[in-house]
Amino acid sequence: MTSLAPVGALALLLPGFTLCLAAAGPPRLSCWFVEEAGGGVGVMPSSVTQRRALLLLRGARGGHPEMEPELPPDLEPGMVFDIADPAGALHRVPLPAGGRPKEGELPACEINAYTPQEAHVPWAAGLTPEHRSPLGLGGPWFISSIQAPARGYGVSAVLKSEEAAMSLQPAVTMATAVLSVFSRTPHLHSRLGRDVLLDCGFTAPPGPFSVEWRYQYRGAGRVVLAYDGVSGRAHVAEEGAQLFLEEGRAGADTNVSLRLPRVGVRHEGTYICTIYLPHLHAQQALELRITSESGGGPLNSCLCSQPGGRWV
Repeated sequence: MTSLAPVGALALLLPGFTLCLAAAGPPRLSCWFVEEAGGGVGVMPSSVTQRRALLLLRGARGGHPEMEPELPPDLEPGMVFDIADPAGALHRVPLPAGGRPKEGELPACEINAYTPQEAHVPWAAGLTPEHRSPLGLGGPWFISSIQAPARGYGVSAVLKSEEAAMSLQPAVTMATAVLSVFSRTPHLHSRLGRDVLLDCGFTAPPGPFSVEWRYQYRGAGRVVLAYDGVSGRAHVAEEGAQLFLEEGRAGADTNVSLRLPRVGVRHEGTYICTIYLPHLHAQQALELRITSESGGGPLNSCLCSQPGGRWV
C-alpha cells in the first residue's frame, strides 16, 4: 500500500476527534481514505489522493441503528465508516485509554475501495469452480488496514457496505467486516538457530479457504507455503516450513500460523500471510529480524498449542 502521512497528525486537524472508547458510542479511529487513479495492472498509478476518514468499530449491530453523536463536521459525506464486526478482530486494535496519546500509540489506518474477484493462484482455484460472481457480491466494498506494530497487533479487513437506509445519518457509510486477517507478531525478533512461529489468523463465515505464506526481501520474493483448503493439502512447502492449522467454528478465529525451524540470516525479511475466500482475499505482513546470538530454544510463542489444531 502507499506510504501515508502519520496518522497521529490527523488528531490535530479534527477538533473533538475521539480516538478511544467514547461514552456514548463505539471506539473511534482516525483513518485515511486512499484512492489511486490512472496506471493499470502492473503499472504505478498516475495520482494518489487521501481524504480524512473516521472508523466506528462496533461489535454486532443492534436491531435499531443509533444516531452517532458529535461526528466531526468537516469530514466529507461517506467518510465516516460505521463498521459492524461480530467476530471482533477489529475490536482487538489497541487504542489509547484516554488523554493525549504518546508518539507511536496511535495505530496507522488506511481504507480503500475494494473489488471482489477470483484469485489467480493454483491453490485457490478450487474456491471458484464455476468462474462467475454470485449476486451477493454487488454493492460497494472496502478494505481497511490497521497497524499497531509497537503494540503487537495488525489487522486487514474486507468490508461489505450495507443498505444506506439502515443509517439515520446519510453521510455515514454502514459496512460489515466479512474477512479479517490479523497477526499478534507483526514485528518479531529471533536469535540464530531458534524455531520461530509467525502468528496469523483470520475470521470469516464458515466455508472453504486457502492460505499463502510469501517471503519478500529487497524486491525479491517467493512462496514459502501454500495450502489448498478445498483439497486439504499443501501445494508448496519449503523444507522445514509447517503450517499450524486450527479451523475455528462460526464466529471464532482460524489459526494459520507458520513455523520456521532453526532460522538463519536468510530468513530475515517480510512474510505476507494471505487468506483466500471465494472472490475475496486479504493479507497481513509480518517483519522478522534475526540477531547474531545463537542458541536453541522452543518456539517463540505458545500460539500453536491450542487443542484441535494440526501441523500441515
